[in-house]
Amino acid sequence: MKTRRLGKTGLQISEIAFGAFALDKKTREDADSIVGEVLERGVNYFDLAPTYGNAQEVLGGVLPGRRDKFHLACKTVERDAENSRKEFEESLRIMGTDYFDVYQLHAVCQPDEVETVAAPGGALETLRWAKERGYARHVGFTTHSRAAAMKLLTLFPFETMMCAVNYHQWLVLGQGPDEIALAKEHDIGVLGIKALAEQRWGEGMDRSEGYRTWYKPIYDNDEFARLALAFSLSKDFAAYLTPT
Repeated sequence: MKTRRLGKTGLQISEIAFGAFALDKKTREDADSIVGEVLERGVNYFDLAPTYGNAQEVLGGVLPGRRDKFHLACKTVERDAENSRKEFEESLRIMGTDYFDVYQLHAVCQPDEVETVAAPGGALETLRWAKERGYARHVGFTTHSRAAAMKLLTLFPFETMMCAVNYHQWLVLGQGPDEIALAKEHDIGVLGIKALAEQRWGEGMDRSEGYRTWYKPIYDNDEFARLALAFSLSKDFAAYLTPT
């Protein structure tokens, strides 16, 4: 597995990372097998969040003896300092770890959310607190909005940004190039998502495969999937998160 430098964090992470939402509702035995195979294949960056069902509990249950084998990232959906700190501490407790390698504000997409997290008493205070005390080695944010990304990148010394790196959003909607260019200017590590997203589910589309994503993954055309992933990996960013 090739690795890439995650910006100014200095972390060398596998160019394919593991979206731990895949562990939601898995048994401990299944999770142990999945994590073992993922590590064996050279993946060393695991990403999860409290909103990923019971993935935190499941991964925490198979974490003993493996914590030093990969970089662990988590997130908060809370926008104020008090509740984001509670969520941060709860994630540490559930996972049974003393720190996260990367901790991020999750899905900050609307203008009012940007203002809220950056205001006095906002969630950025939790990131600053966790970073100063070593509970979070590095801090960042995730977004699906170009406008939110461009604003966030000027408000705080973030070290990572997670955003969509997808052929359709890049070529048709113009999402990706500008925010990634600005992130690189400040040596902020970029984590790509949604490489295998084909489109939003539409009325009448067959969902018999049981995917719970808001988008239809490219699961029924191997060549299309290969090309879509190759497009994303051809861009200059740190790693692509496996679809969740």
